[in-house]
Amino acid sequence: MSVSDVKMSKRGQAHTLVLIILLMIILYIVVLPPEEREALLEDTEKPSTTATKSVKKTDVSILLEEFPGTLSFQEANRRSIDIVNVNLIEASQSKVLSGFSPFSIRNGVFDKRDKVLEFDITDLKNTDNVFLSFIARKSKGDLIIKLNGQIVYQYEITSESIEPIELKKSLLKESNTLEFSISSVGWQFWRTNEYSLEDIKIIGEITDLSRQKSQNSFVLTSSEAQNIERAQLKLIPFCGNLEDLGNLEIAINNRNIYSAIPACDSQTVVDINPDNLNDGSNAIVFKSGGGSYSIEQIKLDMDFKETKSIIHYFELSRADFTNITNNKKDVVLAMHFVDDKSSKSADVNVNDHKFRIAQTRAVFTKNIDSFVEEGNNFIEITPKGTMNIVELNVTLQKN
Repeated sequence: MSVSDVKMSKRGQAHTLVLIILLMIILYIVVLPPEEREALLEDTEKPSTTATKSVKKTDVSILLEEFPGTLSFQEANRRSIDIVNVNLIEASQSKVLSGFSPFSIRNGVFDKRDKVLEFDITDLKNTDNVFLSFIARKSKGDLIIKLNGQIVYQYEITSESIEPIELKKSLLKESNTLEFSISSVGWQFWRTNEYSLEDIKIIGEITDLSRQKSQNSFVLTSSEAQNIERAQLKLIPFCGNLEDLGNLEIAINNRNIYSAIPACDSQTVVDINPDNLNDGSNAIVFKSGGGSYSIEQIKLDMDFKETKSIIHYFELSRADFTNITNNKKDVVLAMHFVDDKSSKSADVNVNDHKFRIAQTRAVFTKNIDSFVEEGNNFIEITPKGTMNIVELNVTLQKN
């Protein structure tokens, strides 16, 4: 066999081997599960893309990222707010609760007639001293009166005018029934007992609660409300009839802060939880549980704590610090504010290097390369007014 024949034979064997390998690969792909086959084909269909694609490293590294929120400025001092005098008066007024037309009732052997009247008391809780009054034009026999099924009167009336009949509060309801009847004639079957009643009224005393309550208001700034260290309400209550007095109740923003019978004609001091006081308008309500009060020399005293600064820390590695000193990278401080066009003012301290922010723009940025150090670094922010900081960050940026 010639050399050329040998080369032809080896070339044919190589082609056969390649063909066999190709057939094995095709067979392998065919028997693969559909999901794996699809993934494999996707990878083999785009070899150039995956081979040449590279992930670009970011030019910015975050060293610090915080979300401080609202900061406010307040000097350590005291403020007093005077509140106008308050008069709480227990005022009760007698009123006719119900009136009825004249009627007659009878009780005889062959003639019996009773009468039922109904009346309502719309404000039973604040209604006292309820009486029934009437004039008896005719009267023979015992007059029997029942209130809600209970006898409240059973006597013979001998004159037209009688003392009003008390209707005890324990028997009264919001809806009530009065039953009028006359005693039996007994063995005197030829007689008929009879009553004719006129000018029938239900009378009661109603307490006007609107005069037993008084509301005032006072205003606190945002920084004051956030920095109250102690708050006290001071007042002098002058009292009416001591026997009628109920608790003096005081509430601030619907939170009860006092409920007691105070020492009359002496100063009362009430401690207030600072959490009960709001930024803006605050409502203070005085209420008498009974009797009358004249409350004078009302004053709200508040002690404020000085504004606290916020401090945050970040680290710089030796490599990063070297890049900064070689002017390859910059350290940038950024503050993002609520864009409300208000003044943003604060003192900033970076590793004892101090500067002030004073602007209305929504974003503040500053290069702090010359302030930073290798290792641990701090940033302290002391507000000089109310500030709403949405985000505070320090970034390392490629130069």
